[in-house]
Amino acid sequence: MKDPSDKIRRGIKIAKAYQENDQSSCKPPTPYKHAASSFKKNLTKKSSRSKEIAIFVALEMERDILQKSLGLQSNHPDLTFSGNINFANITLYCPGDMGRVPAAISTMAFLADYSPDLLIVAGIAGGFEEENINLGDVIIAKSIADLASRKITENTTNGSTTQEFRPKEFFLDKKILNYISHKLDTASWEQEVLHTLEWPNGKRPTIRSGTLASLDEVISSDEWRNNLLKAWPKLKGIEMEAGGVCAAAHEKGIDVSVIRGVSGLADPAKSDDHWRKLSMQTVGILIKQIDFNAIFATKKS
Repeated sequence: MKDPSDKIRRGIKIAKAYQENDQSSCKPPTPYKHAASSFKKNLTKKSSRSKEIAIFVALEMERDILQKSLGLQSNHPDLTFSGNINFANITLYCPGDMGRVPAAISTMAFLADYSPDLLIVAGIAGGFEEENINLGDVIIAKSIADLASRKITENTTNGSTTQEFRPKEFFLDKKILNYISHKLDTASWEQEVLHTLEWPNGKRPTIRSGTLASLDEVISSDEWRNNLLKAWPKLKGIEMEAGGVCAAAHEKGIDVSVIRGVSGLADPAKSDDHWRKLSMQTVGILIKQIDFNAIFATKKS
């Protein structure tokens, strides 16, 4: 069996070479270049152009729900979908795979052809009840704590092992969070969610903010959740791609926001498909109500 790390190293090499336009040594891992030509034409047509917003999702389920929610059209043969929301141009891309590495590789390839004003990581996440996070909550992350790197040490006396997290924090753009906090009609958003979607009786969508952990594992363990909270107190939850997207976007100087819907509580109780779909639809309605041109009119804080 081949070492899976060989595939990872090859993928990163391909993405980096494509980003440097070394077409003789590689082929793009995802065909974004065709749609980029249309993107560049749009820029030349407008003296005062609309804002360009890119949205990353990891899974096809997330992509299909967001495409429908936002009314986006396929850019076939490219693996992107695009449309216009509140006078902003939206481009959605999706690697179709979970984890930080596929997220980083697809983002590096995407940003080789695009230069969006803002990149949003959207999707589902696991929430932490210790921080009063509930199923269906939408978390606007203030920062991402990448906790995937760990040092494993063996005790030579008794043979036990201990692990030490080696975190890297990515601070995120605050424009969307500021807009939601001060300008968005959250009551209108809540009513549309409850009127449109099949939310359980007695439950209501809530917007929360704070730090999310980013790892490569799906966490369904009380012990592991507690380990994460010890390593980084006050975590609101966990997801699997933002660490990779942030690392790639940082290299290109692109601002990143993260919007996640809580579909599970990172405990042994398995999240069901109903909450996965419902939380993603709730995120879609929130994104649709954001006035992206307005968020750029507000100074950064």
